[in-house]
Amino acid sequence: MGKTNFDELELRTPLPAGQIATGAITTAKIAAAAVSKAKASVFASVEQTGTGAPQNVAHSLAAVPALVLVSVTESDGNAFDVAEGAHDATNAIVTVTAGVKFKVLVWS
Repeated sequence: MGKTNFDELELRTPLPAGQIATGAITTAKIAAAAVSKAKASVFASVEQTGTGAPQNVAHSLAAVPALVLVSVTESDGNAFDVAEGAHDATNAIVTVTAGVKFKVLVWS
């Protein structure tokens, strides 16, 4: 198999006219739009303790999160519940069972 120059890749699957122009998809365009750690804003909270009511966890990203992960760090071994609220540009909003400890990871 010969060497491939990924910068020169073109759309090779025929599509009906007008859907995607030849050359519209290139490696450079894919790389520019790709999600990467270098382009992402990430926030990790300190350990929180659930109250059973919605809690605001300030994230300082100045954007509505694209992804929020709640990680339980300590519980009493009984069942617990974690629910996300409507996050905003200032806070990740989560409801965690009272007494359960957790951390929040936020990406935007």
